Amino acid sequence: MSVRKCLVGVFAVLVSLLAVVACAAPRADEAATNSAGQTVVHYLDYGPSLTNLSVYQAQAKDYFADEGVALESSTGLYSAAQLTQTLLQGEVDIIVSGSTAPLPLVAQGRDVVVVGTVLAPAPFQLTVNEKSLAALDAIGVTPSSPIDEKLAALKGMTLGSAAAGSTTDLMLRYVLTESGLDPAHDVVIKPIADAPALVAAAKEEAVDGFVSFPPQTLQPVTDGWGTVFIDFLEEAPDMVDIPVIDVVTTRAFLEKNRDAVVGFLRALSRAQEDIAVGLSEADAENLHDKFYPKTDVEVFASSIAAVSPALDTGLVPSPGRFDLLTEVASAGTNSPIDVAFEQVVDTEAAEEVIER
Repeated sequence: MSVRKCLVGVFAVLVSLLAVVACAAPRADEAATNSAGQTVVHYLDYGPSLTNLSVYQAQAKDYFADEGVALESSTGLYSAAQLTQTLLQGEVDIIVSGSTAPLPLVAQGRDVVVVGTVLAPAPFQLTVNEKSLAALDAIGVTPSSPIDEKLAALKGMTLGSAAAGSTTDLMLRYVLTESGLDPAHDVVIKPIADAPALVAAAKEEAVDGFVSFPPQTLQPVTDGWGTVFIDFLEEAPDMVDIPVIDVVTTRAFLEKNRDAVVGFLRALSRAQEDIAVGLSEADAENLHDKFYPKTDVEVFASSIAAVSPALDTGLVPSPGRFDLLTEVASAGTNSPIDVAFEQVVDTEAAEEVIER
């Protein structure tokens, strides 16, 4: 082979590699603008959980468009780890995600930043099926028993949770540890990375119960086969006083698209205000029909009542909740996650929204 042919071949390989790298690189340019002058923001969240109610209210009321944001929305990744990885890969610009996910990534030097709080504290609930409820009743422990007794009674049970390493999973491990149980030995935790499958596992008695948020935890009650055994927000609020759902982006996107991030947060703030004063019957019906059509109307109403207190705690991330958040995030690790509030959070955009 001639030297010339060899060099041509090497050049072709280099061009191909550069093309692959360019395609794989996260998007850090300024976001596009549509014909209406709105900034196009690619957005992703878990899907139809009431933890995202304020985001869906903002969409239903066209608040994002009002604030100059054309939201390209996708849903359905029931894992904070998957959501943050999608963000880091440059496939989306902003996510609403479980609050524990950014901490280990920041500790690793990855470019993620929390810019707002969607839900705090956590409306965390444990629902058990009727068979498990009867077994608990047989040892004298009922839903009206003191929470310490109820937590101790979980020893030996099999509990369903979201994906391993998710905020839900870590919260379960944290509350079990705080109650004196060893999550690795005293309880079997079965990770199920799909919300309908999680509920179905409890109904089919593949697990004794499951931890999650409304409406998943309340649907079994209406269907007649399950009971909310522990409502942590009501019974042990200090144990779940963390910002469980956050608005997350990258510092690169925030730097080049600050107005879009502020617009996103302003739309979210307007929706939070709607929920704080109480959704009108028309708004609630519109939300249900548009985003939660598979959820029973009665369950939807009770779910709004259950999560509303956690949706009325403000948009600006709180340093006061951060220490507990790091404890929860460290629940599934061998060593504590060592990051400071300022490394993980940028409050300036949210503060700008509140000040206006």
